[in-house]
Amino acid sequence: MQPRERERVHASLPVEFSNDAVAGTGRVVNLAVSGCEIASDTVPPVETSLTLQLQVPRQPDPLIVALAVVRWTRGTHFGTEFVRFEGAAGDQLRRLVALLEPAE
Repeated sequence: MQPRERERVHASLPVEFSNDAVAGTGRVVNLAVSGCEIASDTVPPVETSLTLQLQVPRQPDPLIVALAVVRWTRGTHFGTEFVRFEGAAGDQLRRLVALLEPAE
């Protein structure tokens, strides 16, 4: 596993995730420009590719991560690496991370 390139921030954002074989909902508990940690009753296996839809406060449309890969799992939590965004989602994510409180 490679070291984090960006600072993580605390978050509590509803998220939906899916691919052809799995679908679930959860909550993003920490976030970085490069990925996030999700708490969910549905935990996909490591190396699973997913599409994520993060519900951002005061935004009518979800922030869509077109491709995220599960890098680790631990109980009801899993970590993803963001690979590809849809539209302006990458810029929106950078602004969101800049507004949230850094994780320790």
